[in-house]
Amino acid sequence: MAGPASSRVSPFVVLARGGVREKNPVWKDTVLVRTGETVDILLDVTNPGIWMAHCHIAEHHESGMMFSFNVAPAE
Repeated sequence: MAGPASSRVSPFVVLARGGVREKNPVWKDTVLVRTGETVDILLDVTNPGIWMAHCHIAEHHESGMMFSFNVAPAE
């Protein structure tokens, strides 16, 4: 099942899907990730803290479609 995924830190650009480069990369806040698909993104992270990315379908969180990452302050 596909799931709409988003990052809570900032908008992002989808660079590739399943290793195939996007022909028209644009800034987004949500991307549809299909079953078994990988999506490469460019994320502009300038706000320090612990952030999360997740699927908007709650049942998918238990299968790993939710994670957190740490953004360290700039030195």
